[in-house]
Amino acid sequence: MSSDGLSPCPFCGSSDVRIVEFLDGEGDRVFAVGCGGCGCNGTPHIPLMDDARPAATASWNRRAPVLSPGLVPVPVVATQEMYAAWMCSEGGWAHRYKALLAARPGAAND
Repeated sequence: MSSDGLSPCPFCGSSDVRIVEFLDGEGDRVFAVGCGGCGCNGTPHIPLMDDARPAATASWNRRAPVLSPGLVPVPVVATQEMYAAWMCSEGGWAHRYKALLAARPGAAND
């Protein structure tokens, strides 16, 4: 958990998460938690009478991880090693995907 109380991203595992402020489609100011690793955003919250940032933080931290046990995250942008493993692998899609996973950063530590 980060110093501002935000859990890592449930999609990519990045700890580069922060509360972001933006305008929705109707021009209302909203707050959500955004991930700098994969670009996803949490549920947007509109500040009516109270500060919406605590609600955005709470909803982000309640989200369950998307990965099931046994699955591993891969970088959003493939590394050169991952690309080479994919291109140099022979066989079907499943074989190429296994080669790509084996070439991802940190795979040797699994």
